[in-house]
Amino acid sequence: MKNLDFKKLGLKAQLLIGLGLLILLSVIACAGGWIVHAFLARQASTPPPKPTPMITPLAMISTLNPSPTPLDVPTTVTRSPTVTPRPTNTPEPEIITVQRNEGLYQVCRRHCPGRWPDNGIPSELDEYARKVTELNNLFWPPIIYWGQKLKMPPCPQ
Repeated sequence: MKNLDFKKLGLKAQLLIGLGLLILLSVIACAGGWIVHAFLARQASTPPPKPTPMITPLAMISTLNPSPTPLDVPTTVTRSPTVTPRPTNTPEPEIITVQRNEGLYQVCRRHCPGRWPDNGIPSELDEYARKVTELNNLFWPPIIYWGQKLKMPPCPQ
């Protein structure tokens, strides 16, 4: 096999080789971006782990002594008074899905329609967007993806 001498190749051949390399690098970059996007989207949609159940003292006794005698079982059970939770005034945050080609400010404008103008970023919109990032544990400036679910705080009054 002969060594390829680029000086002897014509200009058209050099351009074709360069174009081919450019296309190959573009395909590799797009595939890498797609893989990173899929990884981050999967990481964002993974639910938090469920808490492990606590073992009560009675359950511990029953595991230590699998066949209790009548003396091991308490004869009276005293229940502590239950506390009825009071209703809170803080509403649950709404969940909104990011649409294609939408940034955080557009999501905020869509969630609170008519609240902010379509052009420019008023300070009130910026404050609300920062609340959204805090509520969703995102870094500032946030990177969001279409299809991502965001918790939205109530619209400012």
